[in-house]
Amino acid sequence: MNSMFVLMAAVVAGDPSRSSTPTAPPPEVLWAVIAGFVGLIVAIKVLSLGWGYSSWIVRRLSRFYGYRKLFALLTAPLAAMVTAIAMRMATAASVSATTRGVSDFIAVPFWTVAFGCWWQRLVTPLQSLNWNGDRLRRLAALGGWIVVISAATAILFNSPGGVAAPAPDKWTDNLPIVGLRTAVPITVGVLVAVWPDIKERVQSNNTVRRLFVSGQGHAADWLGPVGMKRFIRRLPRVPKTSAGHRSADVYLGRTLFESTYGGGEDVWLRERGSSLLTVARPGSGKFILAAPSLAMARNGVFVSTKAELADFGVGGGVDQSLFAEGAEHSFRSLGVDTRGITRVKYSTVGGRVFVLDITSQSGWASRANCHNFISEIDVNDPSAWVRINAIATASFPDDLRQREKFWTLAPRGLDAASIGHVLTSDPDPSHHNLPYCADFCMGIDPVERRADPDVFRNNLLAMMQNRHPNLGPFIQRSASAVLQLGSNAFGSVNAEFENNTRWLADQRVRKQISGPSDFSYEELGSLINPLRIFLIGPRSSTDMQALMPWLRTHIELSLAILETKKERPAEMITYQLDEVRQYGQSISAIRLGATTLREAGVRLWLLAQSWKSVIEILGEHGADELEACSALEFYGTDEVTAEKISRMLGKHRSQGRSGDRPDPFCDVATPAEVMHELRKGSPLKYVFPATSGPMRLRRVAYKPLITEEGIRYPGLRLDGHYDEHLSQYRYGPRPQ
Repeated sequence: MNSMFVLMAAVVAGDPSRSSTPTAPPPEVLWAVIAGFVGLIVAIKVLSLGWGYSSWIVRRLSRFYGYRKLFALLTAPLAAMVTAIAMRMATAASVSATTRGVSDFIAVPFWTVAFGCWWQRLVTPLQSLNWNGDRLRRLAALGGWIVVISAATAILFNSPGGVAAPAPDKWTDNLPIVGLRTAVPITVGVLVAVWPDIKERVQSNNTVRRLFVSGQGHAADWLGPVGMKRFIRRLPRVPKTSAGHRSADVYLGRTLFESTYGGGEDVWLRERGSSLLTVARPGSGKFILAAPSLAMARNGVFVSTKAELADFGVGGGVDQSLFAEGAEHSFRSLGVDTRGITRVKYSTVGGRVFVLDITSQSGWASRANCHNFISEIDVNDPSAWVRINAIATASFPDDLRQREKFWTLAPRGLDAASIGHVLTSDPDPSHHNLPYCADFCMGIDPVERRADPDVFRNNLLAMMQNRHPNLGPFIQRSASAVLQLGSNAFGSVNAEFENNTRWLADQRVRKQISGPSDFSYEELGSLINPLRIFLIGPRSSTDMQALMPWLRTHIELSLAILETKKERPAEMITYQLDEVRQYGQSISAIRLGATTLREAGVRLWLLAQSWKSVIEILGEHGADELEACSALEFYGTDEVTAEKISRMLGKHRSQGRSGDRPDPFCDVATPAEVMHELRKGSPLKYVFPATSGPMRLRRVAYKPLITEEGIRYPGLRLDGHYDEHLSQYRYGPRPQ
């Protein structure tokens, strides 16, 4: 900026050694002034907006570093280089103070870029919301370097005999001057820009670690720019195809200034097989932060008690051309027909969506679908027993607090055996549904529609005679075990069975699960015909208690199918469980399948409200297992979760003076700092990938939003990928 001051002083004062009579500058000087302003505008434009972000040059530069500010550093000098040479040639003819000042003005574009990089490093403490002593010392050090460099360049450029002295006549003699005037600011900017990268590479070097780090104590820290590169992927400004933005990765947020020198890079969970656990208190924006991944997903199962999930994501997953007159297809059903309702502009090519809304909450309730659990079972397949047992386990879940397991295992075995017996011995397809199998177990006469002890006993005897080569031995053993209890125990078994299968008497359930299925969970994972499935559970607590087994059966069965599929999906299938605490405690597939699902190409995504609720759902061992093989995401945290996060971050050596302290090591972030940075009103989140160090990211929603609490969320370019007008719920006028 010192060059600008020289220009202003020269223009005002002029050259005292010359006549006071004003003389018109030569035309070359005027053209040089115009070129200088153009160079300044180009530099500012590139620095602020990133010209040609999708151009061939940028794509090649992205392979080297991939950040916008690197493009600015390389483009601005090129834009001003011709200006610098032309300016020096013009000043060779007229060496007044005015033209020397104009000559100095060409340094402004370069210093604009350089100081832009410095400024990003200076505002790091403001962006991190963490004013501690170490950051203040760094801020003071950076400010001091700015002063030193500014003073040195002022002396270099403006002293007698310096660079601002009259230029030689030959343009080739100007090249060293131009090189010096461009090299100094560019070097300043580049050093500041790449310093975090260089620092991390040096610290991760094995020799350096052995010499300076090994044996020195704790060395935990945040993930640096080198480690974050594999998580960064730029989302194009405009969708490249009519399908819009599509990705099987989970969108996490954007980098901060201290993480990558440019900041604002999109970060994705790109680890194949890694599940995700999101922990955030109510009101922290879990839906609006998870919505970008839903809007861009191709294959997935999305479970929630909130209908807004389906209202938001159904339209973008349906290819309406499948419903066109004369269109050919081989599907049993095309799913939800969104024509005339959705307002999306981009939809998944070949995609179908199915909505299972048991209480008709969503805007798609009138076009919702049906699914018969029994239709997923092929009695001749070796995995048939796995699927049958998953259905029975949903009605008779494990109770970790129950000491006597018999009254859970015996009815569960009877339920599973009755399903297998009906499928293998009853030729009537209308009987192949779960309500009929439950009536069969209860001994209800199919003609007179009343319970009869003799019918129950005869059904057990018929099951003992089952000779199916695949399921027959299991059916016989289960029936024999119940029959040997004697008539006195039949009442207890029937009472337990009736308590756990009462939900099958609900007419809403019978209507949805008794007919033919519109789809199969086997169809998930295709890239040619992607599939989204929305399971909308009851919102009210009364309905949730009554219909919990319906939701539990879908989750147990679908995860068992995906876990045992022989054909693995081409890309990860997202299985999102929103508000999992309301229904996930008794689902064994969630508690036991964290490690096996990742091998099957399924990304299990749990959304919980606190770490205590995670332990309540999975137990101590299940929570530890999920933590070991999953990425963890925290924001809007509570006190207990903050203590957990602080322990996970670990300790590092304090960078300040520790001679007067007994312990030279400190927490990377104390629980109080975690509570401050991850409060509801904070823009930050912490992410712990399964295979690398922790990251501090900025929260990003599916569009720019300002919540009622005043929280500002930047948004992605996802207009036309979702619907926002379909909710059946309306809010009254708010008080002024």
